[in-house]
Amino acid sequence: MNRNHSSFLGVIFGMVAGAAWGLAFLIPNMLSAFSSLEITLGRYLMYGLYSLLLLFAFGTLWAYIMFRFVGPNVFRDFWLEKSIFGWGWSTGTVAMGLALLRIVDPELKSRTPEDYALGYVGVAPVDIIIVTFAPILFALGFTWLIPVILLLGTTVVIVIYKKAGWWGQGNKENTPS
Repeated sequence: MNRNHSSFLGVIFGMVAGAAWGLAFLIPNMLSAFSSLEITLGRYLMYGLYSLLLLFAFGTLWAYIMFRFVGPNVFRDFWLEKSIFGWGWSTGTVAMGLALLRIVDPELKSRTPEDYALGYVGVAPVDIIIVTFAPILFALGFTWLIPVILLLGTTVVIVIYKKAGWWGQGNKENTPS
């Protein structure tokens, strides 16, 4: 990004921040029928709704990318069943993944639960590290560092997978068009 573009973005962000700051003083005058407590509650409700919508959008996008692009390239056998299990797991809990798996594979011929149990042995330490250090990083103000580290880790795993020749080895039948 060149310097002029960066300066232009800085001016735009400054104008938006100034407008938002001005709204903080303008809204109580516009909504004089409401108490300051009601306005504050409404503001926090909107923050919560925006956060919920962002989480929903990014969570759905993440689950779709994992289902559509990673699953067919990583899982050699029964990629569809394993990807549907992964969809349920990433959008809820392992129980949700198992419920979806039982719909598409009622007799568990894909052996997905066994593969999950073995695979989770390697994932569990990462989960423990995230649960342990994420609150500390948040408290220290390094909120941006957590997604950066996780995206870099994911990129490293995919690069290793491609270098080893394992990427794209999945069975391409049943691939959605």
